[in-house]
This record gives sequence, structure tokens and C-alpha cells, in this order.
Amino acid sequence: MTGLSVRVNAQGKTERLDEYIPVPTSPLAATYAYSYSEITGIPWDYIDITSTGTLLITADDDGTPVTLGAPFRFYGEEYSVLAATTNGYLSTLSTDDGPDLSNDCPLPSPPSTGGGDRIYPYHDDLITSVYYQYFSTCPISNPRTGSSMGASVFQWVGTHYGSAIPVNVEAILYNNGDIAFYTSATGDEYGSGATFGIQNASATEGLTLSCNSDLGTDQIAYFISGGASTVPINIWWIAGLFVLLAVGIIIKKIFF
Repeated sequence: MTGLSVRVNAQGKTERLDEYIPVPTSPLAATYAYSYSEITGIPWDYIDITSTGTLLITADDDGTPVTLGAPFRFYGEEYSVLAATTNGYLSTLSTDDGPDLSNDCPLPSPPSTGGGDRIYPYHDDLITSVYYQYFSTCPISNPRTGSSMGASVFQWVGTHYGSAIPVNVEAILYNNGDIAFYTSATGDEYGSGATFGIQNASATEGLTLSCNSDLGTDQIAYFISGGASTVPINIWWIAGLFVLLAVGIIIKKIFF
């Protein structure tokens, strides 16, 4: 978070906020090399697309399908369409029309309504306008790689239900599968009734960045790293061993 470089974890140890925090391997990781980790200390940044992006929807408890500017890989599958909802989440279930106003906490947790793999930049009972814009070169470089690349940007602008204090949140979905969340206004609750994170469609695997926690600031930055390969790394190791073995056999036949 902005202005912080260390924190004391649950075990009483001081740790850097800008280091990768590994997430335990799940059963899904055995079928594809696609794991997540978080960086909770990336520099805060923000892209305001309210004047340049497409207004998708303005409503309470609603959602709409969005065709992405480039496919996005999430939990081992590529998606060209996502459902964007006014309650601060994205779903891979394109027919999810956004009625899920009860934030899921902690993740993974079966959603009260709807389904699909979920991306939660700020899941809460919100009334928002949702904007979308695809950048072939995103104005915010990928925090993990430091490189410029294409990205889909979603922005939620509105309020928490029953409040007049602004909520302004965005999710950046980089073409390589990485995800960044930024907030510039967190409403009257500072996230104390919201969930930040991701989970798969079966709610058996997820990553909770924050849930029902007063973050005490409007400027929050989270980053989720997603691997792009669809082949488990151990398969590549095995393939490499076979190549070395084959080369050894050829050399033996030639010189011995």
C-alpha cells in the first residue's frame, strides 16, 4: 500500500510489502502451470477511463457481457467475453447478470448467486457505472515484468448502497494473465464490507487479498501474478531429460 514498506504478519514477523507472497499449490496446479501470487506493495497508480472508455452499464445489482479486446487467460482457460457487474466483480460466466450483492469472504466461497470464475476488484453491494477500455499498450506497465503490454481495463464509479461517498475502483487484466487492482476511492467503509481477490468456478481454489477489513485508505494497490503456460513445468523437465538422453545416445554412436 502507498507509503508502507514493511508489515508485521500473523506470526509476529516483519516482512516486506513489495515481495512476492507465494500461494500454496492447489490440486488444479497439477493439470496446468497456472499459479497465483500476490504483491501487496506495488506503487499505487490509476487510469481514469470514464472519458475515453465505453460505458457498459449504470445500475444497481446488474451485469452485462463484454467482448474483450484480446483473450484473457484465467484458471487455465482463455476467455474472449467476461460479464462485468455493478457490484464490483467480473465473471467468466457471460450470462451472470450481476445480482450477487453479498460479498464472498474469505475466498474460496460459493457465491450466493451467479457463477463462473470470479475476479473481485471490490465485491460489495454497490451502485456503479462500469466502464471498459482495451489498450494495446497499457499506460500502466506490468508491475511484475516492468514491461508495457496490452491490457483490458475495467473501472467502477459510484457508491456503496445507501451512501453518497464515492467508490472508484479498477481492474487491469494484462494479456499475459497478470491482474492489478487499484482504488482511488473506497467509500464510507474503506473496504470493511468488501472482498478483493479471485476464485475458480467451483469455489475450490481462490486467493483472498482482503475481505471485510477496514483498509483505512482510499489508495489501494494489489497485484496478482498468473502464469501463462498451459503445460505443467514438470513435463518440460521430463521433455528436457529425454532430449539430453537422445543427444547422449547419438554422441555415443558417433564417437564410440
